[in-house]
Amino acid sequence: MPHQIDVRNPFMLLISPEVVLAAIENSERLGKLNRKLCRPLDGPTPSTGSGDSTEEAADLSELASAVGT
Repeated sequence: MPHQIDVRNPFMLLISPEVVLAAIENSERLGKLNRKLCRPLDGPTPSTGSGDSTEEAADLSELASAVGT
């Protein structure tokens, strides 16, 4: 009796990865997807310089002390 491979098996990548990779390469639906490379920001956002950060830090410390009690 021939061994039949179920392509919807969630463990298929562990059992036979070459079958899964071949299915991905030959998939028309995956080929039609728009591919866009997204990268995270390299650095923090520039501060506004208006002094809001000290007020926000005070608000956060008040919130932390309220949650801790």
